[in-house]
Order: sequence, then C-alpha cells, then structure tokens
Amino acid sequence: MPFAENQQQTGGRIHYVLFNPWAVRSNGALNSCDSPLMKLLVRAIYAIVGVSVEEAIVPIAHLIDNPPHAALSAFIKTKPVDLTMNTFNRGTAVRLDDITKKLLNR
Repeated sequence: MPFAENQQQTGGRIHYVLFNPWAVRSNGALNSCDSPLMKLLVRAIYAIVGVSVEEAIVPIAHLIDNPPHAALSAFIKTKPVDLTMNTFNRGTAVRLDDITKKLLNR
C-alpha cells in the first residue's frame, strides 16, 4: 500500500496488482505437508475446489494484457477486491513498511 502510493518515484508508470488465485493444484501444496493425513486432506480439498496451474494463470494473463488503471488493485481469481476492507488497513501497512525498511537497513 505505501509502495503503491509513492507514484512520484515511478512517474505513475508502475501499477501494482495483488492477486490470489485461490486453490491451485500443484506439487507445492502437497509438499508443504509433512503429515500423511494432512497430505490426504489437502489432496481431497484441492481435488474438489482446486484448479490446474493452466487454469489459474488465465486471469493473470488477462491482467497483464489489460492492466487496471488504479495504482493498486487486488483480485481473488477474476473478482476485484475492495481495498477499503479492514484487511487492507493502511495504518497496518505503513507500520509493516516501516518495520521492513528498518530490518533491511540493519
């Protein structure tokens, strides 16, 4: 959020898109589980609601070909996300930005 607001440095040429493809059937999801039971559960969930990598990249390709005009936008699959929601709290984002910069400058 603060990074997207700093349009002076980029001349307004850079637009940021936050994208959540939801559940993508990939080896990464299964490899993140150590427990055989969890692997079975994840495999079952992804079989029901997951999409293939090929399907998941379609909305990303669309956004690359048709970039949003806003400096910052967010999507879950193809649905735009309201950036005024509590999950996009600007104060928290600024705090995270400050902490990150301090850690990087150590």
